[in-house]
Order: sequence, then structure tokens, then C-alpha cells
Amino acid sequence: MLLIHDFVRLTLLPLEPEEKSYTPSQMPEFRKHTNTILKMIEKFNSVTAKLSMRELIMKTQDRNSFDLRSQLETGSLDSCHIVLTTLGSAGSKALEYCNKFECVVVDEAAQSVEPSTLSALELGSSHAVLVGDPQQLPATIFSLSGRKTKFDRSLFQRLEEAGHPVHMLDTQYRMNPMISFFPRSIFYNGELNDGPNVKKLTYGDPLRTKILSALRKFQVSLWREYFQCCLTTTVHFSTTSFSFFRL
Repeated sequence: MLLIHDFVRLTLLPLEPEEKSYTPSQMPEFRKHTNTILKMIEKFNSVTAKLSMRELIMKTQDRNSFDLRSQLETGSLDSCHIVLTTLGSAGSKALEYCNKFECVVVDEAAQSVEPSTLSALELGSSHAVLVGDPQQLPATIFSLSGRKTKFDRSLFQRLEEAGHPVHMLDTQYRMNPMISFFPRSIFYNGELNDGPNVKKLTYGDPLRTKILSALRKFQVSLWREYFQCCLTTTVHFSTTSFSFFRL
């Protein structure tokens, strides 16, 4: 008998030389049964979570509502594989008491002060990944004494200054090449590349075509001349990057 929790542990065996492979679209019955099994797994996980909450409620009947809520939140977090949170709520009691995560990823790490990042790193057990762009605005603080003591410096920046290896993400997929021309040349020293999607002539349509049709040709030429003039300015900055390390 194949139980649901045993099904997820099954692995596909390699095909024999005489066997043929088929795509899911060629096996409608297989897709139908697979969807049924997935729904059963989701139902099983839902029932298991409800049973766990019921057990917590039974164990905490003699406690106040705050303890009960904290226990329920911790139990829910322990049953999740991925948890999204802000740095501000990373130090909450529910996260403090839950099981440690194998990997912690901090986005926009270059814009947060070091103590804020440390609260998130306490949740990890082995790996941490800091993702950020040093060319964007740093953390905002209003204390002059804090700036003198480098309180506005992020952990990302401190690790980079200490010589920790930093890995650059060298492709951008958002800006039109005419718009990215300036930051790529000035802030990233030409090391940032345009993705294949933004290089297409139809990128940004239909809004792009509508806007360009309202511009005169000499206006577009002036922008190109401005970008060329900006290239003569020499500014050296570090690159868009991310850093990862072991806790």
C-alpha cells in the first residue's frame, strides 16, 4: 500500500536503452492521477497542521491568550519550509522559539544597518546570503554621532571592506538599454550587461511606442549626446553584488 508521505520520497529511475520518454501532454491519464495525488497531499498537510494546532490548544488551556497565540505561531512556523518576514519582525518571540532555518536570505542588505541584519541571522543554522546593491541609498539614520561611529554602515558593506568574496550579478532585465546606458557606464564601470529581453525592439510596447511617437527626433538625439558626454566623467564605485557566508 502506498501512503501519501511515502509517495513524496519516490524517485524516478533512469530509462533503459530500449525505453522511450513521453512528455506530460502525451500522458493525460498520468497528469490526471498526479493532480489527484497532489490534492491529497495538500489535504493531508492541511489536516496535519490543524491537528498540531489542536494539540497545542489542549496543552495550553491553563495559560493566558498571549502564550497560546505564541505557541500557535511557533507551531505554524515550524511546519513551514519557507518563511518571509521583515528585519523588524525577525526578532519576534514566535520566530525566536521556532526551529532554526537552514538558510537565511536577506534582501536589500546594503540598505539596512548592521544590528537589524543580525536579528535575522540569529534565525539561521548554517548558511546566510546577503543580497544588495551598494550603489543604492545606504541605511538612513539621523544621529550625527552614529555616522561618526559608522552605525549607518551595513553588514554587507563591512564584509566587502574586510575582503570577503563578493559575487556580482552582471545582467539587468528591467531598463531599456538607452536608460541603462548611464548607470552601466558611470556607476558600474561597464561591468553590468543588458539582458536579452530588454534588447528586443518591442520591449516596453505598447507604452514605449506611444511615448516615442510623441517625441521629436531632435529630442532623442539630445539625450544620446548627453549620455555620450557622461562617459567622459570618471567615477569608480563597487558593483551590484551579493555575498554569502557560513554562520
